[in-house]
Amino acid sequence: MNVLITKSNAERIVKQMNLSKIDIKKFKEEMKFKWFNNWELKKLKAFSMLYSNPELFLSYYIPLVPRENENQFVFKSSSSAYHSNFQCEKLNSDFKNIKIPIEIINRNLEEEFIQFCIKNDNLRNKYNDQFILRLKWRFKITSDPTVIYENSGIDSFNNLNLVALEKEIEEKLFEVENLMASSVSHKEVISNFGNQSFNYKNPENIELRRLSISIKKEEVISILKYFELEIKQNLMKLFQQYYRIQNNRNLKFESDILTKLGFKQCIKCTSFSNSVSFESLNGTNSSNDLI
Repeated sequence: MNVLITKSNAERIVKQMNLSKIDIKKFKEEMKFKWFNNWELKKLKAFSMLYSNPELFLSYYIPLVPRENENQFVFKSSSSAYHSNFQCEKLNSDFKNIKIPIEIINRNLEEEFIQFCIKNDNLRNKYNDQFILRLKWRFKITSDPTVIYENSGIDSFNNLNLVALEKEIEEKLFEVENLMASSVSHKEVISNFGNQSFNYKNPENIELRRLSISIKKEEVISILKYFELEIKQNLMKLFQQYYRIQNNRNLKFESDILTKLGFKQCIKCTSFSNSVSFESLNGTNSSNDLI
């Protein structure tokens, strides 16, 4: 059965993959952008495998672990879920939770704070303002601990067209050519440090003696920062999206593959499916809502 996952969960899968075993020799030769380092190339190839050959991807995979810093939140998430229905509220809803304030942790009141929130969850869902006021008064906190992360869904890119994506990639590559041609400094810095441009955050790792020109480290950092944030990271996103649209536009996977990757079936989708089956038995055909 083909099922769906969100874009953020697809990215999370790759983060858990054992990238060290991936052979990128041919992938590197075919890559148009020549300043991705080996780790970035392995990550891109991992996305390509996930979307085009999930079975092969599975052979490199390390099982999912609990989300980083999950213990900061009141409501703990269970295993990541896959969905059988495009209209599932879980597939299309934002992530909403309550982050345990640092002052609560410092006062060793985490459990009491969590139990209060759980006990008053109905109030939170119906009258959130009243809930926050009570929470602030009860625990003497000043800020609203609510966090909301926008849902990544199955579509988070404006361009879902391969031709448009190819055009954006080509435009970025042309921007690189123009950037390197803009000055001797740009050409020298990018040629020598482009594949490690993240070092703009670690200037102690930048060895000016590798350059054939005299240039201040501040200028090198500025060039690398622009190259990393405006060029490389955008190209990483574009290539990742390209592989997805080319091979698996709607992030559909076989459910048994996702089960092996640590996913569970969405309870909401199961309820929806059972509801549709019941309606069908009573003469209402809602099968078009199912994938």
